[in-house]
This record gives sequence, C-alpha cells and structure tokens, in this order.
Amino acid sequence: MSPAHPRVRVREVSYGPSLVQPRHAHEETTITLVVTGSLRETVGRTQEVARALSIVVKPGDTEHADQFGERGARTVQIGLTAKEGAALREWEPAARQWRWTHAGPAVPAFLRLLTFLRATPHDDLLLEAGVADVLSSLREHAHDARREPPVWLRRVREEMDDRGLGVRVRDIAAAAGVHPVYLARQFRHYFGFSVVAHLQRRRVTRAAELIASSSMPLSTIAFEAGFADQSHLTRSFRSGTGMTPGSYAGFIRSRPAVAIR
Repeated sequence: MSPAHPRVRVREVSYGPSLVQPRHAHEETTITLVVTGSLRETVGRTQEVARALSIVVKPGDTEHADQFGERGARTVQIGLTAKEGAALREWEPAARQWRWTHAGPAVPAFLRLLTFLRATPHDDLLLEAGVADVLSSLREHAHDARREPPVWLRRVREEMDDRGLGVRVRDIAAAAGVHPVYLARQFRHYFGFSVVAHLQRRRVTRAAELIASSSMPLSTIAFEAGFADQSHLTRSFRSGTGMTPGSYAGFIRSRPAVAIR
C-alpha cells in the first residue's frame, strides 16, 4: 500500500529454497497466504506444515521459526501496525492467536487482494477494501476454538493428511475404533467443517501444487489430484479459490517484488 495508508501493508514476498529462519518475532501482526511452495513453522512445541493455499494469522510478537521447502515459497502478506492488530483482535476472535488454515474460506478474498496489488497503477481504496474483505473472512467456523479436539481425532486428521487423497473414511474410522457417523459428527464439531470439505480442500491444494510445480496438462492434474475429470477439477478449484485452474496457472508466473534468500 502507499504511504497514505501506513497502518496496513500489503506485499508479495518469496523465500529461497530450503531457507531456514531461526526463532524470531515481528512487531506487526501479519496475515499471510502461501501462493506456491511449502514451509514448516514452529511456535513453542507446535508445528504446522503449510502448502499452497494455506493461510496463517500471526499476532505481533509471536515467536516462530520457519523451514522452507525445497522449492521455497511465494507468499502475499498483510501487515498491521500494533494499534491496528490490537483493534482487529478486539473485534475478531480468529485473529487472537497464531493459527493456520488450509484452503479455507479466506483464500478467494486473498487472491482477489493480490490482483489488486498487481494492478498498475495501484488503487489504494480498492486495496484497503480488499484487506477488509480478507480480514472479515478469517473466521472459519463458529465452534469454540478454545476447545482442543481429543487426541484420537487429531490423529485421525493427521492420518487423513498423511495417507493422501485415496483415503476411505470407513477405514480411518475403523482404525480409530469409532463409527464413521460418529467420526463425521466429531470432526465437524471440533474443526468446524465436514470430512468431505476437508478431503475436497486437500484435492484443491494438491492441484494448486501441481499447477505451480509441473507442466502437466490439466486433465492429468485432475487425475493426480483425485478429481473425476477436468470439469470436476475446474468446478472445485473455482469454488475454493475464486479462479479457474488455467487462470491460476497464469496468475503465478510473474515474480514477486521482494525476495528473501
């Protein structure tokens, strides 16, 4: 954003392959979308692995360490001054603690913001409205986020992520010793979205990774990401990102202005 709006900063940043950032903190509150690439972030004893379409909310002074993947990462970041960050936390519970979401509901708003940022010349009023749109989309669910899911359910989600796109819910439920209906109910209660929505997000994320890292045709990407066909990929990808796969492919080709090696 221009100097006329010093309270909020929006920028694109790329990080070099396998870059390691030791534990550190920023004064400003940041909300970051991973556009391509991956990273592992550690806060305290908790680690999160982020890939394309992951979003993190990081309140000011959150101590964190980052290990970037072998292809690095490209991001778009919103930075809020201490005053603006405090005001956001007062009104939005989703911004009160470090938190990653993956292919969540704020992705389309974030990608729209990036198109505003890349426009020439920048429209500061549109950027400001785009930031507000992203911030208003941060809350993923209405359940009490202070309640931690039980250990067995956390393991179920990890198993679903580790085993990839061909996982069967009934097999995961059997391994956990619960009925699939009970698993589905508890999953929605604690995570705020359904098992189906989670699996669909994983497919969209995988498609985004393949679009960014390969030259495969979209029909092949659809198969590799677990979609029935290219039309299914296009519908799901547009729903999750606000863009078609083809538009996304063209969108990520230009290089961001700031690079960290």
